Amino acid sequence: DEIELPTDGHLEVRWLHREGAHAGTTTLLDDAVRAWTWPEGRVQAFVHGESALLKSVRPYLLDGRVDRKDLSVSAYWRVGETEEGFRVWKSTQEEAVMRPGA
Repeated sequence: DEIELPTDGHLEVRWLHREGAHAGTTTLLDDAVRAWTWPEGRVQAFVHGESALLKSVRPYLLDGRVDRKDLSVSAYWRVGETEEGFRVWKSTQEEAVMRPGA
């Protein structure tokens, strides 16, 4: 489904449809991000989705395309995990990032 997102500012939304593929099993997000024609000036990005799909998107965006302060990339689910299993997995990932030397 696609919904209208009214705003007073400039907003570009790209809806990606899996066309029957199982969630988290396509490269739609990665392909769309890499194919996008980047505008001049400041870009803010909000990219949330399945954990494995975001692994290549985050470094690509941070490689001179989007300033870290203008980027929100976060996994909110993981293929094969229950909601509780995902929460446990995500907390271990966050702890690893916060540990000195990680």
